[in-house]
Amino acid sequence: YGAFDTNWEGVKIYAKLADNSANQGAFFGGNLEGDHTFTNCAVTISLIYSAEGVAQTKQGNAVGAYIGRAASGTAKFDSCYAYGSIIAVNNAGGFIGKNNAAVTFEGCENEASVTATTGTTNFGAGGFIGRNEGTVTFTNHCVNSGTITGTKTAGGFVGDTIQPVTVDASINRGLIVAINNLGGFIGLTSQSFAITNSTNRGTISPSG
Repeated sequence: YGAFDTNWEGVKIYAKLADNSANQGAFFGGNLEGDHTFTNCAVTISLIYSAEGVAQTKQGNAVGAYIGRAASGTAKFDSCYAYGSIIAVNNAGGFIGKNNAAVTFEGCENEASVTATTGTTNFGAGGFIGRNEGTVTFTNHCVNSGTITGTKTAGGFVGDTIQPVTVDASINRGLIVAINNLGGFIGLTSQSFAITNSTNRGTISPSG
């Protein structure tokens, strides 16, 4: 938590977070504000789990390897990686569970498996971000190679978004599984998006 600025470089974290509370992340949990930079960082998660007992709202159950919920400000990830397994009731992301900030990914990769267990359409799973309500840009060869599973919504990069998303020179290699609302880059969107010079090489597998 907190409205402060940070710069992280070369940090490696091995974490198991399983206290069944909302807004879980190895660097920051929820309501993160300020401007933050992550360079050459890596997070390996053995398990992050946000249980059914927590209030299931847009603010609850935001789970990501780096940040549970980015509330405002900016976050830049440069050559960063996520590994392991992330499970949440909703808003499950390889890097950020739920985003309300301005976020840029450059040359980053998610290899973690990401699962959202809720049956609600708009609370999904994404290789980088579970649910996006801010602005997001992926560039310079970002890659998702993790398996992304959502009960109803799943995307290789973003599960669902209500704000613009830009993807350039990036690849999805991961398996994407959901009943509906699934895609190699974005599972569900109600806003404009731009995908250029990018390729989906993963299998898209409707589970219904």
